[in-house]
Amino acid sequence: QESRGLGDVYKRQVVTWLRSIGMNKYIPAFVKEDIGLDILPELDDVHLKFLGINSLRDRLYIIAHTKKIGKCVKEGKNEYQIANLLDDLQLSTEALTLETTKLKEKLKNYL
Repeated sequence: QESRGLGDVYKRQVVTWLRSIGMNKYIPAFVKEDIGLDILPELDDVHLKFLGINSLRDRLYIIAHTKKIGKCVKEGKNEYQIANLLDDLQLSTEALTLETTKLKEKLKNYL
């Protein structure tokens, strides 16, 4: 039962991770197929196509972002360490979004 609990944690963290990289639209596919952080590093282009991710750009983007998570899982980091990594990623994404908004506002002033 303990390993099942960890699997549930990994699945919730994949949802958080997908949100943090702006791939919310694929959450249902990952949830439906029981994709957790424990198998995330194994996903490749074929798997992502199977999940219904038809955009090559989105597939490449997701694969690129699995590398950090995959490294943590392979190094045996626990769910709390991975959660901290995901929190940092979420904060970075939010900061980038804020900066992008500020830049768009500045650009409007120049146009």
